Amino acid sequence: MGDLAPGDRLLPLRKAEANWRVSRHTVRRAYELLEDEGVVETRHGSGTRVAAGEPQSASEAVMKDVERFTERITSLARERFGLSPEELARRIRTDNVGRPVVWVVECSDVLAAALAEQIRKHWDVDVRPWRLGPRREIPAGRAISTFYHVGDVRTAMEHRTPGPVFLPVELDPSYLRSLEHLTAGGEVEAMLCGSDDETLDAMATDLLRCMPGLHLTRTTRSAAAVLGARPSNSVTILSPETWDATSPKDRERPDVLVHLSRFLPDRLAAHARSANWRLRADGRNRDHG
Repeated sequence: MGDLAPGDRLLPLRKAEANWRVSRHTVRRAYELLEDEGVVETRHGSGTRVAAGEPQSASEAVMKDVERFTERITSLARERFGLSPEELARRIRTDNVGRPVVWVVECSDVLAAALAEQIRKHWDVDVRPWRLGPRREIPAGRAISTFYHVGDVRTAMEHRTPGPVFLPVELDPSYLRSLEHLTAGGEVEAMLCGSDDETLDAMATDLLRCMPGLHLTRTTRSAAAVLGARPSNSVTILSPETWDATSPKDRERPDVLVHLSRFLPDRLAAHARSANWRLRADGRNRDHG
């Protein structure tokens, strides 16, 4: 090769096979490798010639190889299946591996289920709720949680790929509407019921930010004890963990609410776009809230 100048033609495959006493496949592969490195170039009708410019760098050769591969794939998809490049890209992102599995990780069953439903309502993903627990390992797949559980979720998913995603939340609007309805028209006391003072403080802060005039009291007693002695002009608001431990009968009481949150719609939508989630096709996707 050192005796050839830019533009000189290499031996045709048949002649190179005879002169060098190697298979034609070996010659063809050698020419392809040289072309990948930018040493030679092949043109239809004029054979393979020494390239006029400097050889390509390794990264340039890789990119050229990627471009050829992409062209072959898109051409095959169009000719055999009638798929446009855009449709092919969408299918590669999702269809060839099934619907993406998304685990919504929370400290309670009720909140994990509510957040999962928020996603399921608008995006075509296989979303599943998962309650955090000391002996419950989060299954494989993308995990989404709130910023309240950054430490616990990261510990549970240490060295896992992909890592967890954390999104901010706000109080669920339907929960707030129910509370406004129950406390309208008079001095109605709202009793916050949770397992610890830190949880109760967080609940009170969230509620007073949305309903500044709300009259709140709080307790760490069990829901059964609280509900057995509550006056008629009162509302009991249970933390999600407390709700999980409450009997189905008490959950059905009209004066009992669970303190629910939802992912901020714009942040959830931004993540959905970055993760290439498909919007549901049933029309329930205009309002991501």
